[in-house]
Amino acid sequence: PLPVLLVHSMGALVIQRTVERGDWPEDIQLFERIVFSEPDANREGHEGWMSRLARKESVWVTWNEDDIVLTAARSARGRYEHPLGRGVPRGERLAAHVTYVDLSNVGTTGEARANHTVFVAGSFGVQPDVDAFMGRLLTGQVIDLSTDPAVKQVVSRDSGQVVRLKGGQG
Repeated sequence: PLPVLLVHSMGALVIQRTVERGDWPEDIQLFERIVFSEPDANREGHEGWMSRLARKESVWVTWNEDDIVLTAARSARGRYEHPLGRGVPRGERLAAHVTYVDLSNVGTTGEARANHTVFVAGSFGVQPDVDAFMGRLLTGQVIDLSTDPAVKQVVSRDSGQVVRLKGGQG
């Protein structure tokens, strides 16, 4: 079995540059799954390089609209640039064949919801089903979005999809 690559925060910039330079092999799959956890790459234009990556790799992106660190990172960006880890609003393009996991509102408190850590069991104070889902995601296990007990809703947009998880308040 292939390993799972967990790319957290600014690590997304490393993968982005690697793909954009053409240094990522496009002819073989290197990982069972690549999980971008609260990526600090710009959401504007991400669909180009991320769609290229998803041609051979299973790519998942988590976002949290309440992420306190990415909120602060906004000041280092241009006026019309936003971090991908805070979400992609309707009307903006998603990357083809990428699954986005919306962690907004899954925490039970404001502090948990503002989290910028990699999701580990109990880190957001959520239901056991959500913890189990994230465990499967991060270990490369099979996830069936149509039957998974943690999944509240799957929204198809462009050639990608957004998965909203249950849990928390709201």
